[in-house]
Amino acid sequence: MLLQPFVENAINHGLFHRQDENGRLFINIEAGLNHSIVCVLEDNGVGRAEATAIRQQLNGNHRSRGLQITQERLNALQTVEGYKIDIEVTDLTDEEGKACGTRITLNIPEID
Repeated sequence: MLLQPFVENAINHGLFHRQDENGRLFINIEAGLNHSIVCVLEDNGVGRAEATAIRQQLNGNHRSRGLQITQERLNALQTVEGYKIDIEVTDLTDEEGKACGTRITLNIPEID
């Protein structure tokens, strides 16, 4: 359930707007330090800035809230249970500095 909003955003906002059919979404889940789990989602979509510009042109004032809601859930989990799940968002660029996707890294601690 934690990964779903990130996968959905990658597909709907990044990969959907590519001009070709070479869109890719990589999901890697592996053991981290101290029994944590590290989840990395990486797409080669249009990037967050271009996706935002496209969304504003198409939908006017509509604002996607999926990531905000996910962050609020994670904050509640930390407050109630003490589990801190770190999320890192990286805008990927090519050699010329042009946006070429997004990487999301989640570090999930061991949960009793």
